[in-house]
Amino acid sequence: MLQYILPASWTHADKLNHLPFLPGLDEIRLLELTTATSGRLFNIPRNSCSRYFAISYAWGDPTPVAPYTVNQRKILIPRSLSQALTRIYKYIRKSTTEGEVYVWVDALCINQNDNDEKAAQVARMSSVYQNSAKVLVHLGQDGYGKESEAAIATIRSWGHWTKDDFNRNWWEDGRFSPLTNNVALRNFFSRPWWSRVWTIQEVAAKSSPHITILSGDREIEWSLLAKALAFWLDRESMIERLGDDVDDAISDFLKGGLAAKIAIGFVYRADRHKWLSVLAATTQFASTDPRDKIYALVDICPPLPNFLISYEKPTDQVFRDFTEAMIEHCNNLEILQFAGVNHKPSANPHNLPSWVPNFEHLDHPIFPYPNMLNTRHSSKHMSNSFKIWNASPYPHSLEPPSPISSFRPKGMQVGAIAEVLPPVPGAGGDPGWLYAAYRRFGTQYDTPMLKCHILQAYIRTILGDYYANANQKLMSYTGRFGLAGTFWHKHRAAWAPLLQKMDLSGGLDEILLGQKGSLTVQFGDHDREVTRATREKWRTLHFFMTKNGYMGYGPSCRAGDVVCIIFGCSVPLVLRPEGQGFVILGQCFVLGVMDGELFGPGPGDVELVEGDQVFDIL
Repeated sequence: MLQYILPASWTHADKLNHLPFLPGLDEIRLLELTTATSGRLFNIPRNSCSRYFAISYAWGDPTPVAPYTVNQRKILIPRSLSQALTRIYKYIRKSTTEGEVYVWVDALCINQNDNDEKAAQVARMSSVYQNSAKVLVHLGQDGYGKESEAAIATIRSWGHWTKDDFNRNWWEDGRFSPLTNNVALRNFFSRPWWSRVWTIQEVAAKSSPHITILSGDREIEWSLLAKALAFWLDRESMIERLGDDVDDAISDFLKGGLAAKIAIGFVYRADRHKWLSVLAATTQFASTDPRDKIYALVDICPPLPNFLISYEKPTDQVFRDFTEAMIEHCNNLEILQFAGVNHKPSANPHNLPSWVPNFEHLDHPIFPYPNMLNTRHSSKHMSNSFKIWNASPYPHSLEPPSPISSFRPKGMQVGAIAEVLPPVPGAGGDPGWLYAAYRRFGTQYDTPMLKCHILQAYIRTILGDYYANANQKLMSYTGRFGLAGTFWHKHRAAWAPLLQKMDLSGGLDEILLGQKGSLTVQFGDHDREVTRATREKWRTLHFFMTKNGYMGYGPSCRAGDVVCIIFGCSVPLVLRPEGQGFVILGQCFVLGVMDGELFGPGPGDVELVEGDQVFDIL
């Protein structure tokens, strides 16, 4: 996992001597566990390894406090490693009759003092886990009494449930009975292992029947976790009908890294994920070394020929090299969707130019569903998440560096921002954006390629105009408004006084549907996602209107900032003029330009685009 840089007292060579690998033999090291507190470390060619177990765990506090003997040399190791080795030794001895017990554990089997060795071993970690007899996940000692027992018992029961079991156990005296271990579940899934980025690769490399989770003195097979997760994701429309306490417990189960680990793991075995999708899916995962936010994903994603793992390079250089490799490999500028100084406005510790994403703290705020992995459509979300919009139908074009900037893409301006509203919800769930839009535009939203009623335009804007699961526009159905209908139904009564003041109270169904007839509201799978998505957006995004009549939402911005479409990037970006160049603030949504409407039909030649310009990005 390589999640912590250990202090010199632990990694110093006179404490643990590693026999160097012989060139050309493609070797790894294994640890033979002779007792619970001692072992023998040796080198062996990777293609002739004995049967061994690969250990996955969260490093935790790196302070060396626990005694351990390696090759008859006494050293001190972190407590989390000591606990993992002791627990796993007991588990293996109990579950197998084999004489020798071999394990691969990164903290000991990789020389943490040798950056070249570390880089080479990290590049083959996936095969180390894949070729193991079993992956053993150690969540840690049970510091919560019998909570591991309670949580695992609950999850195990879900993994064996059928539809009839679910219906039979649904209500008991007006309550949902199976979730009596909320605290146990919450603590179980709050263990650090669930949120570490390296652990994704470690479980993705192995099929689920060959992964066992150890927590305290209990264990559960990964395949049961996967079945339990699939069971609840298939019933997410029912989850929304439960109380807040139950909802929190289910959310803890679906989050905590479990959904992402399983989704990535299963799809990875069929085909490698695309880099952009995996980066979006792993934004909430952590690593102590910022470079590992990329390095931990190398074996999960397609290879980047010109990008090599190196712990000699500083973080800013690694991020920049990766961004340039992504542009060359993908032949587009989609990686700019992660760029911008506003994604984490509190700091830019790596002193990155605005076009290089800070991969340590990625954000991806304008997707219709922020929690795209916490639904039963997770695999479709991951594959389609970067196909939702196509604001730029033209290929990317980069001009040679200038004295001002080394990154000079072509694009065109949509418009300068005239007014910005902060993301502060108001009465009835409306954050004041609707009234502001009415005050500026009147009852009609009128752009060159889109003309509609302001209420319809407003709802389409805040919902992103797309139902991502099916990659369809909200207005694509006659007489059926889908997600927007659900949203309208939820806020209709609360908005009544506001709509009357705006003289929008008559014929509202007809306004939305563009025809007479009743509004068909589609509940079920989508209601929960709509509520979450809009709530998440209002927490972080700002509503803006441009001088030339567009409205949208995006990062923290101000009047005078410009909305631009960069060729090769499928979503618009907000840029801030700075000196003779521009700084990227972040991505945005603008109603009426997200599907290439500004360009119209024509040849896909950047040189023929009228009104294009070169942006010197700082």
